Amino acid sequence: MIARAVAFLRGTLVQRALTLGVGAAVGQAAVVGVTPLLARIYDKGDFGVLAVVLALTGVGVVISSLRYEQAIVVAETDEEASAAAKAAGGFSLLTVLVASLLALAVGDALARWTNSPALRDVLWMVPVIIAAGAGHQMLVAWATRRGDFRALSQAKAALGIGLAVSQLVLGFVFDGAVGLVAGVGIAWFVAIVFLVPAAGGLTWASDRAAWEAIRRYRRFPEFSLFASLFNRGALEIPAVALAALYGPEVAGAFLLANRMVATPARLVTESAYQVYLNEASRLLRDDPSGLVYLFRRTLRRMALRCAPAVLVLALAGPPLLVWVFGDEWSDSASYVRLLAVLFAAMLVTQPVESTLWLLERQDLQLLRDVARVVMVSGAFLAAWWLDASAIGAVAAYVGAMVAGYAFLLLLCRLLLQQQPEPAAASVEPAVA
Repeated sequence: MIARAVAFLRGTLVQRALTLGVGAAVGQAAVVGVTPLLARIYDKGDFGVLAVVLALTGVGVVISSLRYEQAIVVAETDEEASAAAKAAGGFSLLTVLVASLLALAVGDALARWTNSPALRDVLWMVPVIIAAGAGHQMLVAWATRRGDFRALSQAKAALGIGLAVSQLVLGFVFDGAVGLVAGVGIAWFVAIVFLVPAAGGLTWASDRAAWEAIRRYRRFPEFSLFASLFNRGALEIPAVALAALYGPEVAGAFLLANRMVATPARLVTESAYQVYLNEASRLLRDDPSGLVYLFRRTLRRMALRCAPAVLVLALAGPPLLVWVFGDEWSDSASYVRLLAVLFAAMLVTQPVESTLWLLERQDLQLLRDVARVVMVSGAFLAAWWLDASAIGAVAAYVGAMVAGYAFLLLLCRLLLQQQPEPAAASVEPAVA
């Protein structure tokens, strides 16, 4: 069994990582390439509105299916996975309905609280974007289950290109942040088109099968839902907090800096995450001892290969951003060096963060994510209490996030110590 796993890993892991990497590179290059043009079409306030919308839709997509899309990956049979997909779809429709009602009920109050009057003009698009994002994440889960990395790669490229082109074109058609926000929804729908061919084996499950899947995988909503909600909340708190404390212009400047730093980082982490998830789920079924070695090697390789890139970003990123975007975006440049520290931690940690829920320890995942949200919220509360500058608030946020990543690795290590040690020491890493 070990020898077969070694041969399989050697023959496919690098190829799969490269396949995903190419698609992600094309999409992310489109996003990065068009950003300087967007910075001249839209102002900081428009980017601030986009930041708030992304925070709302990011949380909405995460909770939409109550995390039953994760069951699609780990289900033992396609029939069981199809039942989980039907359950996820039903909960997603309910989430979209609730989001629509909330947009009508509290939209004006939210616009006032975030100092973003223009938010009222785009809030109606939030439920539409949530619907598109929910459909996308379910199809991604199915393609990951099938190991269809070609479709995943094409979808990644389509997502980035669709976002770049739509935001650029719509910027000449509409005033304000409408084009930035609408482009997000368009991009999700474009990516879905490329994932539909990967839905082979997905069948229409009966209601009884869907209810059985809901019962069988109830630990995902019981623990993973809240863990994912807290996890996403930690990422989205800055946009809302910065807008509320310092205004949408500051939130927009932070978003642009975050976009320029995070986009290349996601090029690595998302591809490595999906490859690790696919292989870890297979090893968990066929050879649990291989999971320990896969985790260690992935962590080691990510650290060694990402360190030079992070160092270059920290040193050259700020002056390069000012040169590309102009002096009016100099405040964004001041955030880049701080964000480089954060994304160094993210690059190392995110590819293996699925370890806890793969081992069905959603309780530990929830513990980690609650702790991180508390730390991030505390960072911004401290900035408000101390009347700190925006750069001080961002520094506190970065420190809290890095601490959260360190806590995750500690939990994974303690849990994997309970797994059997691998009998082979020549398994290829999950990323190359």
